[in-house]
Amino acid sequence: MPILVETTGQFQLMDFHQLVPAHRPAVVEQTNLFSSRALLGQLKILANDLKAGTTDKDFEAFWAESGGDHALAVESFIAAFGPQPSPNPEPELDLKPETKKKV
Repeated sequence: MPILVETTGQFQLMDFHQLVPAHRPAVVEQTNLFSSRALLGQLKILANDLKAGTTDKDFEAFWAESGGDHALAVESFIAAFGPQPSPNPEPELDLKPETKKKV
C-alpha cells in the first residue's frame, strides 16, 4: 500500500530500494521499517491508502509544479491520489424519533 511520508528532521531514510529524502515528502510502499520509524517520531505519515500504483514519480511532478511549496504540493497530490471513498459506504442511520399514531 503506497503512503506519502516525510522525515521529521534533516535526514533521509531508506528501506530496500525506497528512499525518503530529507528535503521533500515521498511516496513509498508501507513497510515495517517505515511504520516503526513513524512510531519513533522520525517519520510523519501525511497520507495513507493512496491509489494503487501511485509512485514517488507521481509526487515529484506535483512537487516540481508547486515550485517546492510544501502545502500546495501535498494538498493537491492528496486530492488527486488520496484515499478513495469506499465502494460500499456505511448506511446512514435514521435518527428521527418514532412518532406514535393516535387511533
